Amino acid sequence: MVSFGLILLIDLAFFISVCSIGFQAACSEFAFPAEIGRSAIERVQNLVGLQLFTYDKARLIGDLTAAGMSFLPRAKRIINELIESSITDDKHSDIDSGVVIRSNPLEGKFLLLPNIVKLKMAQKYSHIHIELFTHEEEGEDVDIMSSHILFKNMGIRDRLFFEKRWAIKVDQGLYASEGYLYDVGIFPQTPADLQKHSILGYGDSFNPEIYESLNWHLSQEYGLLNLEPSIMVSSRAVLMNAVEFDLGVGPIADYRSEMSSKKLHRVLPQIKGPPMIIEFAVRKFLTDRLRPCIEDITNMLLNSIRELNLELIY
Repeated sequence: MVSFGLILLIDLAFFISVCSIGFQAACSEFAFPAEIGRSAIERVQNLVGLQLFTYDKARLIGDLTAAGMSFLPRAKRIINELIESSITDDKHSDIDSGVVIRSNPLEGKFLLLPNIVKLKMAQKYSHIHIELFTHEEEGEDVDIMSSHILFKNMGIRDRLFFEKRWAIKVDQGLYASEGYLYDVGIFPQTPADLQKHSILGYGDSFNPEIYESLNWHLSQEYGLLNLEPSIMVSSRAVLMNAVEFDLGVGPIADYRSEMSSKKLHRVLPQIKGPPMIIEFAVRKFLTDRLRPCIEDITNMLLNSIRELNLELIY
């Protein structure tokens, strides 16, 4: 269940976003239908007892009123205070917890861990320990506010508590192992050839809609025909392992194939899937004790991403 405090935070953040980029753009940023966006603004107006925007006959939100312009600086102060108090009641409580990082599994393995090793933690930061959690999908029971770094696709709640530093754009294609292609004896020359292969997909028969965005190769788009998966897995990390273990053809980010310990071949290189966007963010309020370590991790990771020629989005 979403708490009243979180609803208030989201409403205030939405109000500030509307002031900055306009109602329609803010709805798009928050993935709000127009009615949900209007309800958020109305809750803020009811809370402060002021009309913050003008309205036309269709009840579309227009310009800030004088009262709205006056309330905006106060809203920013309120949201910062709420976020800070939500993250921790004691600004020194993270002395024992160390740096907590949450990441998608493969980015954690291929990008974060190597950079943490480079930091030589035992020498430079022997007084700080790092906890790295990797999750494919995070439920409501995951305490995001205990984290200091996020390296994953961010949701609305994440954007309240974390400052996005940058994002990377990752291209995807279809890959198969050298061993699998040797065993099958058929290297696909056309999309139709894939129907003779074992195709790997995400999800299971119980909730396939959850994995729809991951199964781009099964969508009959991107120049592909109707493909039926032979094996379904539950995460990107497991799918990459399945490709490495010679089980079939599956969608993999291009840079991950280069980091694989097995020789992987790009199948039908003219077919490119939708690019993945992975965001990197740091908690908005940090203690002086942890900030240098977090900044070092950020800088080393940024250098690695540049060395891999991944496209940075600021």
